[in-house]
Amino acid sequence: MHRALASSALFLASLSICLPCNAQVVPGTYAVEFGGGELVIRPAQEAKLAFKIHTVGGNFHSCLVKGNIIGHRAVLLEDDGSRCELTFSKEAKGYRVSSDQGLGCRSYCGMRATLENYYERTPMGCSAAERQRSRSTFKSLYGKKQYAMALAKLEPVLTNCNKYMSEFEKGWVSNDLALTQYKLGKIDACLLSLQALTEDTNKTDQQILEKYVSPAVGESWLPIIKATRTNLKLCQSAKTGD
Repeated sequence: MHRALASSALFLASLSICLPCNAQVVPGTYAVEFGGGELVIRPAQEAKLAFKIHTVGGNFHSCLVKGNIIGHRAVLLEDDGSRCELTFSKEAKGYRVSSDQGLGCRSYCGMRATLENYYERTPMGCSAAERQRSRSTFKSLYGKKQYAMALAKLEPVLTNCNKYMSEFEKGWVSNDLALTQYKLGKIDACLLSLQALTEDTNKTDQQILEKYVSPAVGESWLPIIKATRTNLKLCQSAKTGD
């Protein structure tokens, strides 16, 4: 009797260990912190899941790959015979993507980018596509001078999705928020929105460009700081009454 109970317990324990191994990858949108990339998984036919990964690395080098997941793996074959195998392992709130380290996977990426990373499930409204839609709606409302509605549309993007945005996206969103807050007479809020960018406004354009090793990165950051200088001056003048 005791032997039977022990055998049953052992079977249940082994089953509990193996169940996660067989758990289906869950469709949805998953992202790397700080704008590092996004994994989108969608249902497909014949027990497959369609996926797309787009990542951004140093100097704006990027990766882009599409395919199908079967079980927890995706095998991508090219006409030249190169092969790339990706594994999607459940971890915390998302999946860790790893590769077979073959040259086939590198063919999908620039020199300073990688497909391998931890991708976390994004909250509602925080996928790249959803953030872009929110920003487009904001611009439409702002253009119609519906500032309160515009602010209400854009504020949640920075509040809820900050973790998944690059410094460049956050810079533009912060400036859009600040200018809208200025229009609504929310001067302290305007200054707070620009606070993280203020240090760079005291640098010359050349210093901004030299801050980054890559000219492309510096040239992308400079317009954000120029906008910050303008908006900061507006809010500071409104604050002092000048």
